[in-house]
Amino acid sequence: MEFFTTNFANDLYDASNKASFQGQLSSSYDAALSAEVKALADYVGFIYSKQPGVSIDAAKAIVDAISSGNFQLTDLQGSAQSKTGPVAGSAVQDPDPTVIVNGVSISIKEMLGGLDTETWKDAGKNGQYHTREFYTSTHEPDGYHADWANPPKPNEAPTATEIHVTATETQSTYNASHLLSNGNVEDHKVVNLLEGASDPDGDTLMTGGYHFFDKDHNEITQPSYISIVDGNLVIDQNHRDLDGLKAGDHLGLSVTYDINDGNGHTISNAAYIDIEGTADISQETGSGHVEQTHLRSDSTTGGGNINGHVLTPTFAEQQDGGFDFTVTSAKLTATEGGLTGNEKVTVSDGSTIEFASGGAMNLDGTTTTDSRTLLDSALNDNNVDYNVGFNGQADATDSVKVAIDYTYDYWHWA
Repeated sequence: MEFFTTNFANDLYDASNKASFQGQLSSSYDAALSAEVKALADYVGFIYSKQPGVSIDAAKAIVDAISSGNFQLTDLQGSAQSKTGPVAGSAVQDPDPTVIVNGVSISIKEMLGGLDTETWKDAGKNGQYHTREFYTSTHEPDGYHADWANPPKPNEAPTATEIHVTATETQSTYNASHLLSNGNVEDHKVVNLLEGASDPDGDTLMTGGYHFFDKDHNEITQPSYISIVDGNLVIDQNHRDLDGLKAGDHLGLSVTYDINDGNGHTISNAAYIDIEGTADISQETGSGHVEQTHLRSDSTTGGGNINGHVLTPTFAEQQDGGFDFTVTSAKLTATEGGLTGNEKVTVSDGSTIEFASGGAMNLDGTTTTDSRTLLDSALNDNNVDYNVGFNGQADATDSVKVAIDYTYDYWHWA
């Protein structure tokens, strides 16, 4: 934008006006450039803001001072002299117009253009030729933008608070055969891992870099009942791997992860997970032992028979909630006590056949113990029937101990 021309009235710059030309040019140009600088104070403030260490507030103060007219200009024109004739503009050193304001000097050369020259000659036969070079137009400085004094706030990192997740294992249901009846029912606990996270710039946040830890802070493989879907933590509360968690028990673990704002900022966060167990049934195994000792003196018959005895398996886990006990194997063992010489005792099936092959067990002073594996059906009624018989030579204190050792399956609420 042009702010100065040399086409003054009354031919101000005509060679015949030698005496006043220099003063008129200087004062007129100073006034024109001063008015232009005042109007374009924003340009000058921008130029100053680019200097190292200059704050935006200091540059704004420059704009305010210039807009109020509180400034001076120096070095407005380049000059050259010659005795032989006018000097070409290319031989004149370019001026460096400078604004002095608020105690600082600011070159405004980068906002000026349109170099022009004027030449005149001193009065007299041997007068010198004087050339002045000056800028006649203004333009935006390089990189200028109207909002330079209000630069965007630097992008800041996001913030987040740790997440605490509580979940409850899904209560399993079973049919009469102890088969799970709600195993295919989905029960997902979904938690957004950006819950409690925010970004001061409104950036879109993303999560990644997941690592899982147990309650003792040891890193573990990602559990089968946890998945990460689109930045959401998904806990399958009905996953079979949680069925072993007993009612009232708690499983604690955590996951750490990164939060990225897409603008060079990454922070770390953690989600702490607590899963409470519910009652599920599980099949367990156990073992037991029951025994009974019979004396020869217990016989109420002269023949030494003590018939119609029963041993009934017991299951210790019944006291802890076990149920549906099924004996899977059993062995009956008879052990004599006190037999000598020809004294004998026999242990045989009672009213039903419950021994496997081998028949009755005959004990004496030499064969003191013997065993039989019970038939699979022997404990269908949860009883083992047997008879005991001492021969007539046995003493009243002679005895036989009959015992059952057995294993079993049972169900238990966990």
